[in-house]
Amino acid sequence: MDSNNFLSAKQAKVYNAIKKRIKAKRYKPGDKLIENDLADQLNVSRTSIRAAYKFLAQEGYIKLVPNQGAYIADFTSEEIWEFFLIRESLEKLATKLAVNKISEEKLIEYKKAFIEAEKSGNKYDILEIGDDFHQYIIDVGSGKRLKELIELLQVPILLIRNISETAPGRIYKSFQEHKDILDAMIRGDEEEATRLVGEHIVSTRNGTMNMLLQQGNLEKQG
Repeated sequence: MDSNNFLSAKQAKVYNAIKKRIKAKRYKPGDKLIENDLADQLNVSRTSIRAAYKFLAQEGYIKLVPNQGAYIADFTSEEIWEFFLIRESLEKLATKLAVNKISEEKLIEYKKAFIEAEKSGNKYDILEIGDDFHQYIIDVGSGKRLKELIELLQVPILLIRNISETAPGRIYKSFQEHKDILDAMIRGDEEEATRLVGEHIVSTRNGTMNMLLQQGNLEKQG
């Protein structure tokens, strides 16, 4: 569902601005949204802000707390752990199905793009190519139902990733993991590519949990 179809122009402006700021990592889980500030920044009424909030809450981006306001959604340690377990299972399956479907030409294109991103040393280039490659695997390997299941995790994973990427060296470690997955796919090694995707997700999960532990936001998982 595209919520923009149900919002006025000003409400859609708020809705899209908040989503864009989340994706740009300007907000992290648990941050409070200041209604007056948003109204001033976006030149809209508080009524438009509140209307947009309802749709953002329905989609899981924010939580509305009576008499307190709107907060970027956050999650318990158990929820985060479970999100990653589900993601690992679904994306390993998507990878297994994708290996023999992706064209060699496309894989070579990605290889060149990875080399260019590495040369640039720009973390945003590195993030972008890694994300693009990861999504491409899902798109190629997933049928309609599998893709729908993976999409259910997009909002929490996006918000959680805003934490994991703050871990020292995590962006570049993730980049290397994606390169290894790509190399396995170029070789047509279904088993290795699937294993590496699982390891990449587990590595991301562990980095996220460690960052939250350091920040004092959760108790250590057993």
